[in-house]
Amino acid sequence: MIALNIVKSLLKLLLTTRTSRPGVTGFISVGGDSVEDYDAMERALKKHGYPAPESNALTVGGGGYGQIGRLIIGGQGEGGGGTSEDAHLISRVGTGSGSSLLGWLVIDSDWLRVYPLISVGGRAPAVSVRPKNNSSQGVGLGTGGANVVAGVGIEVRLPISRSFKPMIGAQVGWMWNPAGSWQGNLSLEPEEMGERKESAPFVRLLIGTNLRT
Repeated sequence: MIALNIVKSLLKLLLTTRTSRPGVTGFISVGGDSVEDYDAMERALKKHGYPAPESNALTVGGGGYGQIGRLIIGGQGEGGGGTSEDAHLISRVGTGSGSSLLGWLVIDSDWLRVYPLISVGGRAPAVSVRPKNNSSQGVGLGTGGANVVAGVGIEVRLPISRSFKPMIGAQVGWMWNPAGSWQGNLSLEPEEMGERKESAPFVRLLIGTNLRT
């Protein structure tokens, strides 16, 4: 009987909702995915005599959302890549994205939030080379397309005060990013950019806070 009461108390704490909570949540995000083939881009730049950045799939960004009942509405963006240079040129390889964010709070307690989410926007990778002395505009190749993420968000909050609640969390799901062909005036063949995946796992770590006005 005691054990049953403990379980009931824990469930009540976990599922206690605050559907009328005002305020906004802001966060920075760090994550990665395997959509772009940065190794192939690096090899292509080296092959044609350009400085080649050593890039990885790490992305850094931020975002935020407000709450209307159980509905959360917001947006987020991110970017990643790297640069390299020699005596005359600067090369850059990178990607950037921005999207709207919609979610539905299934758990909304003082210390825990869990919500299925969908994020819709765009994503665009690019490779560019420009002279260090800015004597010309430079050249580049790029592509882009729609970017859709479906997944789940989990946030753990420290209720330090009514108006300030630091948060650490994660968004985990799957990303779809069909893109068009590479376009531009950089002297690399599009096939040298490597195979670009149209879908991949999506994982982002979040650090932020909830602020009430």
